[in-house]
Amino acid sequence: MVYRGQVERSHCLCEKSQKDKSRESELTAVVGCVFLCQPTKLQNKIRRASPAEKETLRQEKSGVTERITELRKQLKLIKGIEERSVKIQEKTDLFYANEYRVKEVEQHRKSQRKECDAR
Repeated sequence: MVYRGQVERSHCLCEKSQKDKSRESELTAVVGCVFLCQPTKLQNKIRRASPAEKETLRQEKSGVTERITELRKQLKLIKGIEERSVKIQEKTDLFYANEYRVKEVEQHRKSQRKECDAR
């Protein structure tokens, strides 16, 4: 027997996990393609630029580096959430299975008491 709350909670955890997975893949793509190439390209431009342009390019590069750092932190958090959500799901399933067993045992005891009282 599955409780309605158990199904709803399971669905919510799976839904969050799917959202996190899509966000993770999005962040991986952004960090991997655009931002990791950009600092290298900016560094190459800095080498060839005039002293006046170098400062502007360095500021731009530092902005890109900060954004990469921010995205990597988010990616790390998302991976942690995904791992924890699986553990939470397992614990929730175990809790409801135990709760169901306890109710069955209680009903069995009640039925045995009624049989004993009827005798």
